[in-house]
Amino acid sequence: MIVWGQMAIGLAYNLGVFAVIVGIAFLRFESKDILSWPPSPQPRRARGAGAAGRSSFAYSRLMSDLTRRQILGRAAMAAGGATAVAMGTSATGVAAAAPRRAGSERLPWGMFRCSAWNDEALFAFGAASSGAAEVGEIMELVRVVRERTGDPVNPTTADFDVLVDQWQQLAARLERRAAQSQAAGNLTSARQQYLRASSYRSQALFFILGTSRPGREQAAFQACEQDWLSGIALWDVPVVQASIPYQGLSMPAYLFRPAPDGLKRPTVIVCNGSDGQNVDVLCAGITAGLDRGYNVLTFEAPGQMSLLFNQQQPMQSDWAPIINAVIGWLTARSDVDATRIAAVGISLLGGVIASAGAASPGLAAMIMEPGAYSLAALWGDKKSVKAVEETLDAPKSVQREVAAGVNGGLAGSWKYMTPLERFTVSKRSELYTRNALVCARQGRPPSDYYGLLQAILAFQYQSTLPKVGIPTYVCDNQLDEFFGPQAKKIPSMLTGLTGDQKYLRHLTLATGTQFHDQPLGPQAAQEFIFDWLDAVLGL
Repeated sequence: MIVWGQMAIGLAYNLGVFAVIVGIAFLRFESKDILSWPPSPQPRRARGAGAAGRSSFAYSRLMSDLTRRQILGRAAMAAGGATAVAMGTSATGVAAAAPRRAGSERLPWGMFRCSAWNDEALFAFGAASSGAAEVGEIMELVRVVRERTGDPVNPTTADFDVLVDQWQQLAARLERRAAQSQAAGNLTSARQQYLRASSYRSQALFFILGTSRPGREQAAFQACEQDWLSGIALWDVPVVQASIPYQGLSMPAYLFRPAPDGLKRPTVIVCNGSDGQNVDVLCAGITAGLDRGYNVLTFEAPGQMSLLFNQQQPMQSDWAPIINAVIGWLTARSDVDATRIAAVGISLLGGVIASAGAASPGLAAMIMEPGAYSLAALWGDKKSVKAVEETLDAPKSVQREVAAGVNGGLAGSWKYMTPLERFTVSKRSELYTRNALVCARQGRPPSDYYGLLQAILAFQYQSTLPKVGIPTYVCDNQLDEFFGPQAKKIPSMLTGLTGDQKYLRHLTLATGTQFHDQPLGPQAAQEFIFDWLDAVLGL
């Protein structure tokens, strides 16, 4: 029975290419995660540290509701609708499978026909609002890349090589100019050039897994990080750099202050998303906060930056202990008003930050930018997610059987995927498990896809949100093609707050703040956030 079950699972997966997983989306800062809309109408039971925990769901209950044959059958069915791709009919299906920016026709122009490339270029443009990019430099890069690649909808590995090489070459030119400026004593120019270089290397880092040399990812990160460090070393008001201890790790932290006068000030902790770099936070809170007299702290946690790319520490679903460690470090300082500390969660952290809002007593307010409550509901491969979820409490023998089918299916379908689809799987998976990261750098699919889905199932906050007890601001981007309607539902889940303690902000086309993480409207978005914070904190 077991042997035949395993054979059935493997056969179904290998015949049916893993097309659903190509529903992966490109979430910025983090975000950009696998999705498919609409999410399940009934929220899944929360599990793990990111929520109150699953209700007791003993294996006897599991087997009474769902036989082992049904469990294994669901795993096998996960590949059911994908046979056409395996049969060689994917040419027209790939573009549809790789999600496009919703409402992209609302833009007067596009830089790249590849939606993933275009999405990231939009963020590069937005970085100009904080001096971390130059529009003319980006436009010239776009021209060169389009000329050398033919501007494909579905880029090849060679096309990815061109894109990444151009971003790196642009950054290298700026690094040389920055060194010359610094040697000549032109420190402002040097700072600006280093930060733009870091921003452009962030673009290269994002796409490095799609190139012919994905193993260069760590080196690409280190180059991006070094430019960041070189730039902030020349900041007008010295940036306080520290290492915050957390569960045997050291989290690099950067505290920006409006003045070195030692006055107690309100402080905003900006929590980056799943794939953003430090330089990206300049336009996502640092510049806006400093302009308004706030201290602003950003840091690198597990699943982010040096802890991910250098130490291979995966993202955690429960950020309460992480934020508590950061607050402990902040409140030990004389220039931080311990009664006015707020946290902003960007992209993926727009959902994860709820875990801190429910269990971090040092927080006075929380911003979900944008709001979300379930990563599992956003993951496109819903049948595999369901198969894994229904075996979470099953005996190890059953888990191994389902894992064999899930893992074998992804491995068998890999050769049928386009380079863009492979990149998407690798990029969206690498932060959740060490196995996914190592495999991505080797140009392979996660060999433990079952374990990856187990990790993703912990990122659910339906039972956490009712426990939030601090004022909460929820961003809801019009045409958010990644989180969809989740943000709109969050205020009704914040049952522990009164009406005046929760605020849903619609970010729209009219204000230029549409799309996930408002790539072209960072200034307007920060104006809304800090105006609300000023009122909530009594400033």
